[in-house]
Amino acid sequence: MYKDSFPFFKHQENPYHYLDSAATTQKPQSVISAIEDYYLKYNANPHSSAAAQELLDQSRIKTAEFLHAEKQGVVFTKNATEGLNIIAHALSGRLGSQDEILVTELEHHSNFLPWQAIASQTGAKLVIAKTDKFGDLVTDDWLSKLNQKTKIVALSAVSNVTGSANDLNMLIKEAHRKNCLVVIDAAQATGHQLINVHQLDCDFLAFSGHKMYGPLGVGILYIRPEIAKELNPLYLGGGMVGIVSDNNSSWALPPERFEAGTIDSAAVFGLTKAIDFIKSIGIETIIQHESKLINLAKERLSKHPEITLYSSARSKTGQSVLSFNLNSVHPHDLAFVLNQKGIIVRSGDHCAQPLMKALGIPGTVRLSVGIYNEPEDIQSLDGAVSEAIDLFANRKTTFS
Repeated sequence: MYKDSFPFFKHQENPYHYLDSAATTQKPQSVISAIEDYYLKYNANPHSSAAAQELLDQSRIKTAEFLHAEKQGVVFTKNATEGLNIIAHALSGRLGSQDEILVTELEHHSNFLPWQAIASQTGAKLVIAKTDKFGDLVTDDWLSKLNQKTKIVALSAVSNVTGSANDLNMLIKEAHRKNCLVVIDAAQATGHQLINVHQLDCDFLAFSGHKMYGPLGVGILYIRPEIAKELNPLYLGGGMVGIVSDNNSSWALPPERFEAGTIDSAAVFGLTKAIDFIKSIGIETIIQHESKLINLAKERLSKHPEITLYSSARSKTGQSVLSFNLNSVHPHDLAFVLNQKGIIVRSGDHCAQPLMKALGIPGTVRLSVGIYNEPEDIQSLDGAVSEAIDLFANRKTTFS
């Protein structure tokens, strides 16, 4: 029903089953048209054009409403990765050799490497909470590692490998009891579940527009407004200054403080249309639709004894990601065969090497769904997997 809203599927010479939305989603016509509309009607630097600036301001307001945030807490970035690096840099001055940063084995490299680098620079200790065999965070281990030395807690809302959703409300509450600042990587959650930063009570949250039906090249960094005024920016240049003198300079108020240079206003405008698209369907409808598909995939794939699933054991709803492997076959080889049969999936470590190490594997094949997917996509995947099993049946190679 929703597939007709996405021109991508109408322009393929050989239609295929797109199951790689965790990497990037396809874009509805409304988003594509908005970008064209911007360049036709509004194209100007917002610093020079009142009309372009007004459009940017309205986009910020709409995004803030989507997150249940204050307008001044919404910073436009290129992607979630940039947002997380901005925060890591901004918080580095608060850390010393006696402090700790708590992350998890679930994290995408974007929410792991910046903290590893900051720990190295400041002498702080990077503490890593464990996951179980399903790729779920071991809550007791996390709680045992949260202590008075912990200054920053970095958490993914949803794993991009297993689909595991952390209990953010509980984890954030416990972190705040220890006076920690909490950073949430919501790249795999936004567009798939409700995000309310006031209810979460998080200090920072980052996501990318292109993973929620928006354009490439735009992301959002939420910063709790009362904290933002105390932070220094990562990038320096035009548009983010207060006063510049020969020997000293001051910064503009947030959020502009963190938006040096010219923002990709066309992409921002496209992101607001993605928000409109999501709202028009409804988050609950999206959750139900995607959960149905993932549960169908689990049911189909689990019938093959040769297949190992790597999936959260916590919930049967709210998942849009599922990883699996075919015994003794490298995930790249399996993904290649599936791709040849028109099944577009992702293979590799998914920028989550600490989790792969914890699971004892080099990588997985990952399927991920969007609102445009249908049961026939999963059925076709299952059929292709069956063919792949037969194809590799007599191979005696193993991966390592």
